[in-house]
Amino acid sequence: MKGSLFIKFMRYKQIVDGRKRLKELGTDYGCEKIYDLDYMGDANENHLCDVYFPQGTAEKKLPVIMEIHGGGFMTGTKLINEGHGLYYASRGYKVVNVNYTVHPEKNFVEEMQELFSALHWIEANAEKHAFDLDKLFITGDSAGGFHVLLIAAIQNSPELQRYYNIRPVAKGIRGVAASCPCADVRMMMNSEDKIWKMITKYAFQSEVYQSEDYIHHVSAPDTFMMSEYPKVFMLTTPTDSLVYGHTLRVHNILNELGIDHVYKEYTGKSHQIDHVFNVLYPQYEESIEANEDILAYFLSMTESQ
Repeated sequence: MKGSLFIKFMRYKQIVDGRKRLKELGTDYGCEKIYDLDYMGDANENHLCDVYFPQGTAEKKLPVIMEIHGGGFMTGTKLINEGHGLYYASRGYKVVNVNYTVHPEKNFVEEMQELFSALHWIEANAEKHAFDLDKLFITGDSAGGFHVLLIAAIQNSPELQRYYNIRPVAKGIRGVAASCPCADVRMMMNSEDKIWKMITKYAFQSEVYQSEDYIHHVSAPDTFMMSEYPKVFMLTTPTDSLVYGHTLRVHNILNELGIDHVYKEYTGKSHQIDHVFNVLYPQYEESIEANEDILAYFLSMTESQ
């Protein structure tokens, strides 16, 4: 595999950094945790998920959030998002924090099939874990933000469901929140930025990336136009050193298409904030503001349904 040593190092580093941040966080927000549930039943570590919920609410029916980690499309693990997921759980949610197989081992079609399998696992285990399927939300950051925006398109598009060979969620997805997302694969692949050149070199190795039909079915604005696209929430910061321009582009595309959505930018107050600040450092006051805005959006989407 091209760049395999580099990818292995970056995956290892993210785990080390994630454990360090959890130690520095120093709290589980008064939540209970169930680790490593197998949502595809194949004993694959990439198909494990955690469930977090407030203390004493194991049998209490609560809204559910599926959390999708980022990692530059080729790294990442649910460990990175544990603190963020626990914060949401402390606010009265059941949170399902998922692993999935990343690039270059899988492509976007295969990743979407895994992530919809996780959503269907939530459906199948609603009674066991007291998930309220009438209040199902998804959130993701960075590459995970790309994934939740694509899930939103597939969920609302018979054409994309056929292309991906995916069955939609029966009761629907009430709200979709993306932190610092990108969505335009063409923009990523044509970028002159050194980081994006590295990502496309190592992550997008598959021959499918030479196919315009494939790009058409994975990339914005195409996927937005193939769908009855829902109202989504996106956040970023102008000091995002990685994808601020990408997230702003998604916002502009949605505006050009006349698709209603929520877009918010946050600035540092007591902290310097950067890419996916609200996920990596949920204890920051800036992160609390952003995450509470997401939860307020989720509530509004429940009330509007």
